[in-house]
Amino acid sequence: MIQRDHDPLTGADRDHIFMSPWDAERLGLSEDDPILLRSEAGTFRGRVFIDEVTEGTLQGHWPEVNPLISAGITEPSGGVPDYNARVTVERAAPPGG
Repeated sequence: MIQRDHDPLTGADRDHIFMSPWDAERLGLSEDDPILLRSEAGTFRGRVFIDEVTEGTLQGHWPEVNPLISAGITEPSGGVPDYNARVTVERAAPPGG
């Protein structure tokens, strides 16, 4: 678990969303492009971080991406929140733009 603003292991910042090279290419996105993720629960503004994650999935830092997670959905036996969310990915305007 990384508690810093910048992860020295991966090179990602807290607002980076890990995305496969295949997905980035399919969506016409490049490293550090601003994106908006939307789920039924909320939104998250971040930046693309191209890395070796499974195609069709995204990974983000906790607790930053918590607005995307629906409250009250937990794993029955342990009560752990369901950290999976179906999201759409949109290119976002650059900050201040």
